[in-house]
Amino acid sequence: MGKTFLLLFARAASLEIWNGMHRSIAIGRDHEINLHLLQIDGSYATRLWGSSIGLARWLTEDFEVLNATEVALELGSGSGLVSLALAKVGAAQKVVATDIDSSSLALIQQSSFLNHVQVSTELLNICGAEPLPSADIVVASDVLYTESLAEGLAARCIEALDAGSQVVIGDPGRPGRRTLIEALMAAGEGFISCSGERRFVDWFEPNAERRRTSMSRSERLLLLHVDARSEE
Repeated sequence: MGKTFLLLFARAASLEIWNGMHRSIAIGRDHEINLHLLQIDGSYATRLWGSSIGLARWLTEDFEVLNATEVALELGSGSGLVSLALAKVGAAQKVVATDIDSSSLALIQQSSFLNHVQVSTELLNICGAEPLPSADIVVASDVLYTESLAEGLAARCIEALDAGSQVVIGDPGRPGRRTLIEALMAAGEGFISCSGERRFVDWFEPNAERRRTSMSRSERLLLLHVDARSEE
């Protein structure tokens, strides 16, 4: 069966409270849950990026459709906002945050303590050869900075989907986005491109016959595009 990808473009709302290294972000269906996040602006890995806010909110508003009943895995977690949000709303029984930077994982552990949630952490390189931990849903936000990262993420997408996982990617339009799409299409993977205003817009499918059998996988990848001003 073919693998299908959903690409969603939307704008993330602004932050509610800014207080030094601590931010309080409203998540959930009606933004009724406040999530406390620690972040350090001096590091890419420990800084909060706007696309993480948009992805965390999209996931926590509609997390029932994700079917992430057991394990959710985040790649390139950075500040860990997405992982923390999934844990906060109970979208998965276990949430695992991964990153190549150990300082990121240490910060996530502190943030999980502040939010009274459990988030496991593991060192993992998106471009590495080690297999992904088993998960029902694999998420990543704003990791497409280079072509090599994009190629690595494309391989991880295929690996996760082959294992039966859903895949959700958040991206504000980084240089590697085109490389990711080209790598997926070169591998024969289909995807749906859509926006926040219009759910389904365009279908990109290299194999028309495969399209008829892959519609059930049409929400396996979410690419959330965030306006650059949301990162200011």
